[in-house]
Amino acid sequence: MTKSEKNGKNMLQTKSALSVEEELWCAVLEQAFKDARRYPGLQKRKDRLPDGSARDSLLNELNECRHARAWLIARDQDFIDVCILAGCDPDAVSEEIERQFGGSY
Repeated sequence: MTKSEKNGKNMLQTKSALSVEEELWCAVLEQAFKDARRYPGLQKRKDRLPDGSARDSLLNELNECRHARAWLIARDQDFIDVCILAGCDPDAVSEEIERQFGGSY
């Protein structure tokens, strides 16, 4: 796991210092960031696709990305719990969200 992949992870910790459980929850955070970053591109593709199964599939992906973005910015108890289980400071993760997405989310 690189520093950029940690998305708010305490940069003093290395992959070898993480427990298997922390790695799992880090992966949850990483996937949420990846999905959230995909949203704008998927939105543009949606507008170009005609109706049909490909568009329906894209709409499902878009919905998942929308949920990821909402979860990241909501900073609810679930988000805080995942950050803690990942060994991350929720405030540091929130700062990373702001850094990566700014006001665009």
